[in-house]
Amino acid sequence: MAMDNAIPFYRGSCLWFSIELRRPAESEIFGLVYLRGSLMVIVYEVTADVEPALCDDYEEYMKATHMPDVLATGAFTSALFERSLLGSRFRMRYFCPNRETLDEYLEEDAPALRADFNSHFSTGVNLVREEWEIIKAFA
Repeated sequence: MAMDNAIPFYRGSCLWFSIELRRPAESEIFGLVYLRGSLMVIVYEVTADVEPALCDDYEEYMKATHMPDVLATGAFTSALFERSLLGSRFRMRYFCPNRETLDEYLEEDAPALRADFNSHFSTGVNLVREEWEIIKAFA
């Protein structure tokens, strides 16, 4: 975080910095888009339960290869990669502008991406895929 607007001050013997945080506009949350004034986003979510011995390799593969490849298809506007605080469960959320684009991705791009994933992790990773519709985003 840039601290260009930081104001230093002392509280006791500690130096603190006060910064002004800008609250994002609702349309900026996770790169969501609005069409004709309404939120039109489908979330394609994949949850992965990963064997602990594979977690480091899995995380690196997802960050360096798989998720960039998924985004390179052009079907998604943005994505989140999350890890459970308990350790070996991961969640990927891909934000898609509409149902038709997701269906096209699942038919045309997903099979090759899944095959590549399976060539790296044929065992030790259990996946659950779900599709969600965003009703409203709050900031």
